Amino acid sequence: MVKIDKSDSQKAIVTVYAYVGSWDFNAASFQALLDELEAFPTIVIRLHTYGGTVFDGNIMFNAALASKKIEIEVVGVVASMGTIFLQGAKAGGRKMVENGFMMIHTPSGYTDGNAKQHLANAKLLQNMEKQFIKVYGQHQNAKPNGTAKYLDGTDHWLSAEEALAEGLIDGIIPSVVDGPQELTVEAVAQLGPKAVFDKFKASLKDDATPPDPSPENLNKHFKMKQALIDKYGLKGVTADSTDAEVQAALDAHFEAIETKAKNDAEAVKKTTVEAMVKAQVGKKITAQQEATFVAIGLNAGVDALQEAFNAIKPSATIAQVLNGTTGKAVDPTAKNREGWDWDKYQAEAPADLEKMEVEDPENFKALFKAKYGVEPKSK
Repeated sequence: MVKIDKSDSQKAIVTVYAYVGSWDFNAASFQALLDELEAFPTIVIRLHTYGGTVFDGNIMFNAALASKKIEIEVVGVVASMGTIFLQGAKAGGRKMVENGFMMIHTPSGYTDGNAKQHLANAKLLQNMEKQFIKVYGQHQNAKPNGTAKYLDGTDHWLSAEEALAEGLIDGIIPSVVDGPQELTVEAVAQLGPKAVFDKFKASLKDDATPPDPSPENLNKHFKMKQALIDKYGLKGVTADSTDAEVQAALDAHFEAIETKAKNDAEAVKKTTVEAMVKAQVGKKITAQQEATFVAIGLNAGVDALQEAFNAIKPSATIAQVLNGTTGKAVDPTAKNREGWDWDKYQAEAPADLEKMEVEDPENFKALFKAKYGVEPKSK
């Protein structure tokens, strides 16, 4: 349920009892709401939610933060992704009723696929955890990295006093309703976020208000759907489509964006990994090992690949082994020539280039091919 009160020209009040990502409270509808209330200096959101999707929650958090005019009052429970959205309130604008509860846990998801896909999803979830810690720690009274202890795979319930002590809210306000008084942190931990949400929802007065069936309200509903369709270029739906059909079209739209972003990220990673491995061929690895190290980079990530290279000592050339100079500089007065190309050697050390052809033919061939596009003819 989302209700809007515009009776005060200086402050719009939006009552939200909903899942983050539901039809009436998702990234698209929230942006439409902000557009509708643009003229109001302050927007107060009275929030009651048991969580939501990371994708919608992140967009809504960023939109709220950018507006710099939103105050959020938790009137019951705020859980999971709802706690991220809560952090989008302006400075000093995060409040919770004295008998409210907050639940924080690490993001979760599932993957249907091979080992590579599972590893990629695990990496994504780890990055989400880092982002959550950063978001929780952004406000002035927050403890830097203080919430990291709550992202351990367990649901952590906090009372209003505990949330305030952790810097996750800015103040405590009087209760909106008397009940459910029997709930404690221990009790809500046993019930779970959805059950706690439902208990509060049954007590909150605004939830009992039936939908307005007037033509004016229905027309507004159609206009809102059309605005969403136009804003995001949704295909296959119109203002006459059902809410479920429009929601499905929105989901497909955002899933396509997310898929493209993931594919683009994978393409960038692949290009980066291949370039990193190519740069080490002939230095720390052989050409035969190239495919193996590319696989390491694609599966474990760029950081792990770099660590693998850092652990490898440069191999000695055959000439160094035969001359007994392994691990020693052949010429103590020579400059560090790492990264030199053919032209650099020709200009500053042509004699060493000739010596390289005999002592280190693999590097000589690589430089020659990089310069002329073909390997030198065998003598």
